[in-house]
Amino acid sequence: MAVPDKQPIDEEKNDDPNDDTRSIQMEFEKTLTSRVTEAFQRVKTLDPVVTMILSMVLLGSVSALADLQYVAVYLMGPPFLWSPETVGLYSGVTDVTAALLSVICTVLIIKCDERRKAKALTDQNATKHSQANLYTRQMNLLITVFAVSIIMLMVNRSVVGVAYRFQLPTANILIYIASIPRLTKSFLVPIIRTMLSISIHSSKQGFMQSIAAFVSRIGLLISFTALPAIYAGTVLTFPGTVFIIVVIIMLITLIIDLVLPLVMKKQNSKLKDDDELNNIHNVKEVEEGEETKSDNIPNYFGDTF
Repeated sequence: MAVPDKQPIDEEKNDDPNDDTRSIQMEFEKTLTSRVTEAFQRVKTLDPVVTMILSMVLLGSVSALADLQYVAVYLMGPPFLWSPETVGLYSGVTDVTAALLSVICTVLIIKCDERRKAKALTDQNATKHSQANLYTRQMNLLITVFAVSIIMLMVNRSVVGVAYRFQLPTANILIYIASIPRLTKSFLVPIIRTMLSISIHSSKQGFMQSIAAFVSRIGLLISFTALPAIYAGTVLTFPGTVFIIVVIIMLITLIIDLVLPLVMKKQNSKLKDDDELNNIHNVKEVEEGEETKSDNIPNYFGDTF
Protein backbone atom coordinates (compact mmCIF):
# COMPACT_ATOMS: atom_id res chain seq x y z
CA MET A 1 0.00 0.00 0.00
CA ALA A 2 1.49 3.39 -1.06
CA VAL A 3 2.06 6.00 1.61
CA PRO A 4 0.59 9.44 0.64
CA ASP A 5 3.04 12.28 0.19
CA LYS A 6 2.64 14.82 3.04
CA GLN A 7 5.31 17.23 1.86
CA PRO A 8 2.91 19.76 0.24
CA ILE A 9 0.90 19.92 3.47
CA ASP A 10 4.05 20.57 5.46
CA GLU A 11 5.10 23.31 3.05
CA GLU A 12 1.70 24.98 3.40
CA LYS A 13 2.00 24.81 7.17
CA ASN A 14 5.46 26.35 7.00
CA ASP A 15 4.26 29.16 4.72
CA ASP A 16 1.34 30.23 6.95
CA PRO A 17 3.38 31.96 9.72
CA ASN A 18 5.32 34.00 7.17
CA ASP A 19 2.12 35.11 5.47
CA ASP A 20 0.62 36.14 8.80
CA THR A 21 3.73 38.10 9.71
CA ARG A 22 3.74 39.90 6.39
CA SER A 23 0.06 40.74 6.64
CA ILE A 24 0.54 42.11 10.15
CA GLN A 25 3.45 44.24 8.98
CA MET A 26 1.44 45.54 6.04
CA GLU A 27 -1.51 46.42 8.26
CA PHE A 28 0.80 48.16 10.72
CA GLU A 29 2.44 50.18 7.95
CA LYS A 30 -0.94 51.18 6.52
CA THR A 31 -2.24 52.22 9.94
CA LEU A 32 0.92 54.18 10.73
CA THR A 33 0.87 55.90 7.35
CA SER A 34 -2.78 56.86 7.70
CA ARG A 35 -2.26 58.22 11.22
CA VAL A 36 0.78 60.27 10.19
CA THR A 37 -1.07 61.59 7.13
CA GLU A 38 -4.07 62.54 9.25
CA ALA A 39 -1.83 64.32 11.76
CA PHE A 40 -0.11 66.31 9.01
CA GLN A 41 -3.47 67.26 7.51
CA ARG A 42 -4.60 68.59 10.88
CA VAL A 43 -1.36 70.51 11.33
CA LYS A 44 -1.80 72.15 7.91
CA THR A 45 -5.22 73.47 8.89
CA LEU A 46 -4.02 75.00 12.16
CA ASP A 47 -4.38 78.65 13.02
CA PRO A 48 -1.25 80.72 12.16
CA VAL A 49 -0.87 81.71 15.82
CA VAL A 50 -0.85 78.06 16.90
CA THR A 51 1.64 77.19 14.16
CA MET A 52 3.99 79.92 15.35
CA ILE A 53 3.69 78.73 18.95
CA LEU A 54 4.56 75.18 17.89
CA SER A 55 7.61 76.49 16.03
CA MET A 56 8.64 78.27 19.23
CA VAL A 57 8.26 74.97 21.09
CA LEU A 58 10.58 73.25 18.60
CA LEU A 59 13.26 75.95 18.52
CA GLY A 60 13.11 76.49 22.27
CA SER A 61 13.55 72.77 22.90
CA VAL A 62 16.61 72.71 20.63
CA SER A 63 18.33 75.76 22.06
CA ALA A 64 17.12 76.52 25.58
CA LEU A 65 15.75 73.56 27.51
CA ALA A 66 18.93 71.46 27.65
CA ASP A 67 22.56 72.58 27.54
CA LEU A 68 24.47 70.34 29.95
CA GLN A 69 25.33 67.80 27.23
CA TYR A 70 27.92 70.18 25.79
CA VAL A 71 28.41 72.73 28.59
CA ALA A 72 29.73 70.01 30.93
CA VAL A 73 32.48 69.01 28.48
CA TYR A 74 33.18 72.67 27.77
CA LEU A 75 33.69 73.48 31.47
CA MET A 76 35.91 70.44 32.03
CA GLY A 77 38.23 71.63 29.26
CA PRO A 78 40.82 74.42 29.34
CA PRO A 79 41.04 77.01 30.78
CA PHE A 80 38.35 76.04 33.32
CA LEU A 81 39.37 72.43 34.07
CA TRP A 82 36.37 71.88 36.33
CA SER A 83 35.93 68.51 37.97
CA PRO A 84 32.75 66.46 37.34
CA GLU A 85 31.65 67.23 40.91
CA THR A 86 31.95 70.97 40.32
CA VAL A 87 30.03 70.75 37.05
CA GLY A 88 27.28 68.71 38.73
CA LEU A 89 27.05 71.19 41.61
CA TYR A 90 26.88 74.13 39.19
CA SER A 91 24.13 72.49 37.16
CA GLY A 92 22.17 71.28 40.18
CA VAL A 93 22.12 74.62 42.00
CA THR A 94 21.16 76.62 38.92
CA ASP A 95 18.48 74.14 37.81
CA VAL A 96 16.85 73.94 41.26
CA THR A 97 16.86 77.72 41.62
CA ALA A 98 15.44 78.09 38.11
CA ALA A 99 12.65 75.64 38.94
CA LEU A 100 11.71 77.60 42.08
CA LEU A 101 11.66 80.87 40.17
CA SER A 102 9.54 79.22 37.49
CA VAL A 103 6.97 78.15 40.09
CA ILE A 104 6.85 81.67 41.53
CA CYS A 105 6.49 83.21 38.07
CA THR A 106 3.71 80.76 37.15
CA VAL A 107 1.79 81.51 40.34
CA LEU A 108 2.05 85.26 39.74
CA ILE A 109 0.82 84.91 36.16
CA ILE A 110 -2.13 82.78 37.29
CA LYS A 111 -3.11 85.31 39.96
CA CYS A 112 -2.93 88.19 37.49
CA ASP A 113 -5.11 86.26 35.04
CA GLU A 114 -7.64 85.43 37.76
CA ARG A 115 -7.95 89.09 38.73
CA ARG A 116 -8.48 90.15 35.14
CA LYS A 117 -11.05 87.42 34.57
CA ALA A 118 -12.90 88.37 37.76
CA LYS A 119 -12.93 92.00 36.68
CA ALA A 120 -14.29 91.01 33.29
CA LEU A 121 -17.04 88.86 34.86
CA THR A 122 -18.15 91.62 37.24
CA ASP A 123 -18.50 94.02 34.34
CA GLN A 124 -22.11 93.77 33.24
CA ASN A 125 -21.34 95.34 29.89
CA ALA A 126 -18.78 92.69 28.97
CA THR A 127 -19.05 91.88 25.28
CA LYS A 128 -17.28 89.68 22.81
CA HIS A 129 -14.98 92.57 21.97
CA SER A 130 -13.93 92.94 25.61
CA GLN A 131 -13.26 89.20 25.81
CA ALA A 132 -11.01 89.50 22.78
CA ASN A 133 -9.18 92.36 24.48
CA LEU A 134 -8.72 90.20 27.58
CA TYR A 135 -7.24 87.42 25.44
CA THR A 136 -4.92 89.94 23.76
CA ARG A 137 -3.70 91.29 27.10
CA GLN A 138 -3.02 87.81 28.40
CA MET A 139 -1.07 86.87 25.30
CA ASN A 140 0.91 90.12 25.39
CA LEU A 141 1.91 89.42 28.99
CA LEU A 142 3.07 85.91 28.13
CA ILE A 143 4.87 87.10 25.00
CA THR A 144 6.72 89.74 27.04
CA VAL A 145 7.82 87.29 29.73
CA PHE A 146 8.90 84.79 27.08
CA ALA A 147 10.92 87.46 25.24
CA VAL A 148 12.68 88.53 28.44
CA SER A 149 13.51 84.90 29.24
CA ILE A 150 14.93 84.28 25.76
CA ILE A 151 17.04 87.46 25.91
CA MET A 152 18.44 86.41 29.29
CA LEU A 153 19.35 82.99 27.93
CA MET A 154 21.00 84.60 24.91
CA VAL A 155 23.14 86.63 27.32
CA ASN A 156 23.99 83.43 29.21
CA ARG A 157 25.08 81.52 26.11
CA SER A 158 27.05 84.49 24.76
CA VAL A 159 29.01 85.04 27.99
CA VAL A 160 29.71 81.32 28.44
CA GLY A 161 30.77 81.05 24.80
CA VAL A 162 33.44 83.76 25.09
CA ALA A 163 34.63 82.91 28.62
CA TYR A 164 37.24 80.41 27.34
CA ARG A 165 39.22 83.29 25.79
CA PHE A 166 40.09 84.63 29.25
CA GLN A 167 42.49 83.30 31.84
CA LEU A 168 41.65 82.19 35.35
CA PRO A 169 40.08 83.48 37.53
CA THR A 170 38.33 85.80 35.03
CA ALA A 171 36.97 82.85 33.04
CA ASN A 172 35.36 81.29 36.13
CA ILE A 173 33.95 84.66 37.21
CA LEU A 174 32.25 85.03 33.83
CA ILE A 175 30.73 81.54 34.16
CA TYR A 176 29.35 82.42 37.61
CA ILE A 177 27.93 85.71 36.31
CA ALA A 178 26.35 83.92 33.34
CA SER A 179 24.57 81.54 35.72
CA ILE A 180 22.26 84.39 36.81
CA PRO A 181 20.45 84.82 33.45
CA ARG A 182 20.45 81.00 33.13
CA LEU A 183 17.87 80.93 35.94
CA THR A 184 15.14 81.92 33.46
CA LYS A 185 15.49 78.61 31.61
CA SER A 186 12.53 77.00 33.38
CA PHE A 187 10.18 79.86 32.47
CA LEU A 188 9.86 78.77 28.85
CA VAL A 189 7.84 75.55 29.18
CA PRO A 190 4.93 76.84 31.34
CA ILE A 191 4.72 80.05 29.31
CA ILE A 192 4.54 78.26 25.95
CA ARG A 193 2.03 75.72 27.27
CA THR A 194 -0.15 78.54 28.60
CA MET A 195 0.05 80.41 25.30
CA LEU A 196 -0.97 77.27 23.45
CA SER A 197 -3.78 76.51 25.89
CA ILE A 198 -5.51 79.89 25.63
CA SER A 199 -5.10 80.01 21.84
CA ILE A 200 -7.13 76.89 21.01
CA HIS A 201 -10.63 75.61 21.73
CA SER A 202 -11.18 73.35 24.71
CA SER A 203 -12.25 70.47 22.45
CA LYS A 204 -8.78 70.43 20.84
CA GLN A 205 -6.72 70.79 24.00
CA GLY A 206 -5.71 67.14 24.26
CA PHE A 207 -4.69 66.83 20.62
CA MET A 208 -2.69 70.06 20.56
CA GLN A 209 -0.92 69.38 23.84
CA SER A 210 0.08 65.97 22.46
CA ILE A 211 1.41 67.62 19.30
CA ALA A 212 3.35 70.12 21.42
CA ALA A 213 4.87 67.34 23.53
CA PHE A 214 5.86 65.42 20.38
CA VAL A 215 7.44 68.54 18.84
CA SER A 216 9.30 69.21 22.09
CA ARG A 217 10.72 65.68 22.13
CA ILE A 218 11.92 66.12 18.55
CA GLY A 219 13.66 69.34 19.58
CA LEU A 220 15.31 67.66 22.56
CA LEU A 221 16.46 64.80 20.32
CA ILE A 222 18.09 67.31 17.97
CA SER A 223 19.66 69.09 20.93
CA PHE A 224 21.11 65.92 22.47
CA THR A 225 22.58 64.70 19.17
CA ALA A 226 23.45 67.66 16.94
CA LEU A 227 24.83 70.16 19.46
CA PRO A 228 27.40 67.82 21.07
CA ALA A 229 28.48 66.74 17.58
CA ILE A 230 28.98 70.39 16.59
CA TYR A 231 31.02 71.03 19.74
CA ALA A 232 33.15 67.93 19.13
CA GLY A 233 33.85 69.01 15.56
CA THR A 234 34.86 72.57 16.48
CA VAL A 235 36.50 72.16 19.91
CA LEU A 236 40.04 72.35 18.51
CA THR A 237 39.43 75.39 16.30
CA PHE A 238 36.73 77.51 18.00
CA PRO A 239 35.01 76.01 21.08
CA GLY A 240 32.39 78.77 21.12
CA THR A 241 30.85 77.73 17.78
CA VAL A 242 28.06 75.73 19.37
CA PHE A 243 27.12 78.70 21.56
CA ILE A 244 26.94 80.98 18.52
CA ILE A 245 24.61 78.51 16.79
CA VAL A 246 22.42 78.29 19.89
CA VAL A 247 22.23 82.09 20.13
CA ILE A 248 21.17 82.29 16.47
CA ILE A 249 18.38 79.74 17.09
CA MET A 250 17.26 81.73 20.13
CA LEU A 251 17.27 84.91 18.05
CA ILE A 252 14.96 83.26 15.51
CA THR A 253 12.70 82.16 18.38
CA LEU A 254 12.68 85.72 19.74
CA ILE A 255 11.74 87.13 16.33
CA ILE A 256 8.82 84.69 16.05
CA ASP A 257 7.70 85.66 19.55
CA LEU A 258 7.80 89.38 18.74
CA VAL A 259 5.98 88.90 15.42
CA LEU A 260 3.21 86.95 17.15
CA PRO A 261 1.27 90.07 18.31
CA LEU A 262 1.13 91.35 14.73
CA VAL A 263 -0.32 88.05 13.52
CA MET A 264 -2.82 88.10 16.39
CA LYS A 265 -3.86 91.64 15.47
CA LYS A 266 -4.37 90.61 11.88
CA GLN A 267 -6.44 87.58 12.93
CA ASN A 268 -8.56 89.69 15.29
CA SER A 269 -9.26 92.28 12.59
CA LYS A 270 -10.25 89.50 10.21
CA LEU A 271 -12.61 87.99 12.78
CA LYS A 272 -14.05 91.44 13.48
CA ASP A 273 -14.75 92.00 9.80
CA ASP A 274 -16.40 88.58 9.56
CA ASP A 275 -18.61 89.38 12.55
CA GLU A 276 -19.64 92.69 11.00
CA LEU A 277 -20.54 90.96 7.75
CA ASN A 278 -22.58 88.37 9.64
CA ASN A 279 -24.42 91.12 11.52
CA ILE A 280 -25.20 92.92 8.25
CA HIS A 281 -26.55 89.71 6.72
CA ASN A 282 -28.66 89.03 9.82
CA VAL A 283 -30.13 92.54 9.73
CA LYS A 284 -30.97 92.17 6.04
CA GLU A 285 -32.66 88.82 6.66
CA VAL A 286 -34.75 90.33 9.46
CA GLU A 287 -35.78 93.29 7.27
CA GLU A 288 -36.69 91.01 4.38
CA GLY A 289 -38.77 88.87 6.72
CA GLU A 290 -40.65 91.91 8.02
CA GLU A 291 -41.32 93.13 4.46
CA THR A 292 -42.67 89.70 3.53
CA LYS A 293 -45.02 89.76 6.50
CA SER A 294 -46.28 93.27 5.64
CA ASP A 295 -46.88 92.23 2.01
CA ASN A 296 -48.93 89.24 3.12
CA ILE A 297 -51.29 91.30 5.30
CA PRO A 298 -53.24 93.02 2.41
CA ASN A 299 -53.47 89.77 0.54
CA TYR A 300 -54.93 88.12 3.58
CA PHE A 301 -57.61 90.76 4.02
CA GLY A 302 -58.32 90.81 0.27
CA ASP A 303 -58.91 87.11 0.25
CA THR A 304 -61.07 87.31 3.35
CA PHE A 305 -63.43 90.05 2.14
